[in-house]
Parts: sequence; C-alpha cells; structure tokens
Amino acid sequence: MQYYFKLQYRIIRRSIEETGIPFIVGFGLFIAMCIAGYYLLSHYASLAQYLLPYLAVSLLLTLSDEQRLDHLRTLFSKRKFYRLRVLENSLLVAPLLLLACLAGLWLAALLSFGLALLFASFHPKLNWHRAMPTPFRRHPFEFIIFFRRRLWLLLLFSALLAIAMYVGNFNLAIVLFAIITLTVVGEVYNVIEPEIVLWNFSDPAALFLRRKLGRGEGQLLLLLAPFFIGLSLRFSEQLTWLCLAVLLGGLLLALLLFVKYAIYPRQAGLLEGLIFVFAASMPIGLLILFPYYFRKAKRNLEKYHDQDR
Repeated sequence: MQYYFKLQYRIIRRSIEETGIPFIVGFGLFIAMCIAGYYLLSHYASLAQYLLPYLAVSLLLTLSDEQRLDHLRTLFSKRKFYRLRVLENSLLVAPLLLLACLAGLWLAALLSFGLALLFASFHPKLNWHRAMPTPFRRHPFEFIIFFRRRLWLLLLFSALLAIAMYVGNFNLAIVLFAIITLTVVGEVYNVIEPEIVLWNFSDPAALFLRRKLGRGEGQLLLLLAPFFIGLSLRFSEQLTWLCLAVLLGGLLLALLLFVKYAIYPRQAGLLEGLIFVFAASMPIGLLILFPYYFRKAKRNLEKYHDQDR
C-alpha cells in the first residue's frame, strides 16, 4: 500500500505541474483555500452543516468509480483493500474534518467521517440500465446519461425540497436547491466519450465548445426549471438568491465543460474535484480559471477536429 500512495502523490503532483503551476505554489493555494473555507464556515455555520457533508460525498465519489474499485480488488486482498479504502477516504476528507472541528461543526464532522467509512465498504449502484425516456434530446448526451443514472437522487432531493417548502424553511430550501444544482453540474460532464465521437464533428474547436456550452446551459435550465418555479412561488421575496444560485450553477457548468475537454481523454480526478470545490466556494476564482481552461481545451480539441472542412 505504501507504493500505491506514493504513486497517487506523484500523479497529483504531476497533474498540478502540468497546469504550469509549481507544486509548492499549488500547495500554497490549497492552504489559502482552506483558510478562506474556515472564514466562510465560521460566518455561515447554519448552511455549512449541510454543505460540508455534501462536499465530502462529492470528493468521495471521485474515488468510487466501479472500474477503479474493480482494479484495486484485483491488486489487493480483501482485508488490504478495505484498509486502503478507509485510509484514502479519510485522507481525502481530512481537510473538511479539520475545518469542521475548528469551526465547531461537530455534527458535520462526524457525518463526513461516517461517510468516508461508508464509502470504503459500500458504494451504491443505483443506476437505471433501461433506456428510459428523458426530457432531453440526443445531443448533448451527458444530460441523458446523468438523468438515467441519478434519477433516484433527484427524486430524493425533490422530496426533501418539498418538505422544506411545506414547513416554510427557506434556508434549508435554498441549500437543497444549491446541492441539486451542484450535483448536476459536478457529475454531468464525468462521462468521457470515445475519440470517434469527436472525429464526427467538423466544427473548429472554439465553435464546438460554444455550441456544446449553449446546449448544456439550456438543458441545465430545463432540469432546474421545476425546482426553480416551485421555490419562486413559495418564496417569491427571495427570488434574487434563487437567481444567483442558477447563475453560479451555469458558470460552474461552463468551467467543468472546459476542464473536461482540457484534460480529454483523461477522466477527471482529485485535482479537478478540488478545482470544482474551490470555484463553488469562491466564484471570484472563475475569472482566472475560465480563460485558462478555455484556451487549454481549445488547443487539446484541435488534435481531434478537422479544421479544414
């Protein structure tokens, strides 16, 4: 297991250095992000009780891909596999646990650690395998796959949101709406299509990204529309906060689209998960991340798109 964690460290370090940022600078940015996170947790403790467990689940899902877990099962015995999963999950959520303890959010810390242990031995396979109908067209395909895989999660959040609306708890309702938005945005572009799919597009890379973004934003609005309309009718005086949540979701969707094609054909990993958490907690960082990943995605896609057509 020692070699495994050394390998993971090298992968993370190389991923950071490939962005053009020295590893020590990236580590400094991570510390700065933790300090900013502590400030936010201290001032918004009521919201943090819900958001911290959600962030823990988002990070744990990056290590819970079935193909990855099957590969680890072939490398390690059952006992070592469980120990490895407990250790890597605990290390992954350790910054969240530290921030929660410093902010006095003991329940959130306990729940986050419990989720790390749960994901070490159990990972839900609640995916829809049948070609059930969806409200989306064939293009882009990511929303169709997300809808079929995560319909159970959307139904669960819908039930919780209905309860929050019924009791008139806007704080809980807006947190659930934000979690729904972040769940959609954070998972929809995790699907990596084969190279032959990209070869079928004759658009220049920049035009491909713009069209892909336009369709993605439209489908995001379609998916969020029932939740947004219900909340707008129940909490009409808080419409500004609802619009801001949708706006942030749209900006994060654009960022993750650029990230997906900037690292294509590699699957998003821990570094991309941290970028998503950073952008979600500090939207001002989008001003830096947008142009960087757009240019990187454009250069990467030029290898697959025929510019002469």
